[in-house]
Amino acid sequence: MTYPHEVAGIVLVDAAFEGQRVGIGGKAMMRLGDGAQGRSIPPPHEEMKESDKSVVQANATRQPTQPLDPRYTVLPRAEQKLQLWAQSRPEIEDAENSQREWSGEYFAKWLRAPQAGTLGSIPLIVLTRAEGGYRDGDYDLPAAQLEEERKEGQARLALLSANSKQVIVHSGHNMELEAPDDVAAAIREVVQAVRHHGNL
Repeated sequence: MTYPHEVAGIVLVDAAFEGQRVGIGGKAMMRLGDGAQGRSIPPPHEEMKESDKSVVQANATRQPTQPLDPRYTVLPRAEQKLQLWAQSRPEIEDAENSQREWSGEYFAKWLRAPQAGTLGSIPLIVLTRAEGGYRDGDYDLPAAQLEEERKEGQARLALLSANSKQVIVHSGHNMELEAPDDVAAAIREVVQAVRHHGNL
């Protein structure tokens, strides 16, 4: 991994890791990175190029407004309206497809080479949910194996930096909605570590 020098600290919120298994329909699972085709990953850039813009056709119709997902009802009314607006935009699928297009290449690259220490000593907090929620019979692998792999993968994320720690959060995947105080506390702690050049 390479990061711009401006990155001063990071909080990973139940983040995906290389080799993580994800469901792909029914009971089938695949490892992140397995679908990579070995294509060259475009270099990062800050300015938007013409080729970065949405390919949504000018006459594309807006998606019918879906009801607000219950998880977002914890947000203030104004933010709920923004969520409804965002999920109705036809560009959302284009953004999702872009992520799918390149994420597999990144995960495969990270699987090929150990990533421990690649962040140097950037302050890093890894927020990990206490339970993965796997149940025997839901997938083509035992729940205990999936949970062990999840815990090992989350622990490896903390090894990306020499100045890091892992925090177990009693929450589901959407911690920013389900445990916002824990997420905010982690951000504050990283900011303080950056400002005072401290260790976590």
